[in-house]
Amino acid sequence: MFLKIREDEVKCLLSKLHGNHCKLEDDGFRVVEMGPLLKDLTLNIVMRMVSGKVFYEEDSNKFREIVTKIMEHGGASSPEDFIPLWNWIDPTGFMKKVKKLGKTSDEFLQLLIDGIRNQNDGGNTMIHHLLTLQDVET
Repeated sequence: MFLKIREDEVKCLLSKLHGNHCKLEDDGFRVVEMGPLLKDLTLNIVMRMVSGKVFYEEDSNKFREIVTKIMEHGGASSPEDFIPLWNWIDPTGFMKKVKKLGKTSDEFLQLLIDGIRNQNDGGNTMIHHLLTLQDVET
């Protein structure tokens, strides 16, 4: 269902690689740092599949920051995992950080959902499909 989105984003990446975004070396080859380009490709595909929007600098950076923090905290262990008594005290501030991250991501996602809910255009995004399922269940 999202093949067109992936095709568009890969074409965009290829045009970036073909264009002036890469530094030309003396021997005529281009030096390309693929890591950031692939990260942008992945984030753009995910955001277009979820919300149907192409995000620009401000929204993209906010989404990127949220995803990066989720990945950092997702696999992290803290002393509270091994000493349950510390959950009450939270000496490392881990739970406070995770709760703040949860609130930030909830606010960002709620803005996306509200924007799509107000459009009512019956688009082909994950949020549209989930809202349709929500309407069917209620």
